Amino acid sequence: MTLFISFAGYLGWNIRVLSVQSCSLVIPGYLFGVLSSPTMLFTKITFFIMYLDIFHLMRWLKISAYIGGFVRVLFYGSMTVFYFVLSTPGRHETWFEKLQGRGQHYILAFNIPQSCGGPVIDLYILVLPILGVIRLQMPIRRKVGVILIFMSATMVCLCSLLSIYYRWNLVRATDKQWALDSVLVTT
Repeated sequence: MTLFISFAGYLGWNIRVLSVQSCSLVIPGYLFGVLSSPTMLFTKITFFIMYLDIFHLMRWLKISAYIGGFVRVLFYGSMTVFYFVLSTPGRHETWFEKLQGRGQHYILAFNIPQSCGGPVIDLYILVLPILGVIRLQMPIRRKVGVILIFMSATMVCLCSLLSIYYRWNLVRATDKQWALDSVLVTT
């Protein structure tokens, strides 16, 4: 058995089947799945808070930032509840049974619609400050420089689009671990 233990957890590929059933490997995966939605929520909300701080004099942008933040809270809040309900074993169910059961299939199938919401909000986060900067009274050269800084978010939008493709492959893949790597890189 090849299993390396580091400060981050278990690393390695040749793990016995009985080891996979142990809580020391299943629970970190569970926590990653359940806590990834709130993490993404707080990450995206920071952009809206920053826009409120930077563009606090523009009423329309302020309202747009509040709407975007509210939609994000609803979206990622529901994702958190969804993953928690489908990933947590019931009273007479073990962690391994839950991992191999229908709940895991539903989570993988729901990853595609969830990832479709990502590019939409990423484009929203990208467009808001650009529209705000365009309406500022400053030299065009400086406007272009500031817009180019905000345009660095286009890489995030491209990764969100790629994530949809790789999540689709993950649902259809026979080797889930190999397909999951591409999803994690683009997420």
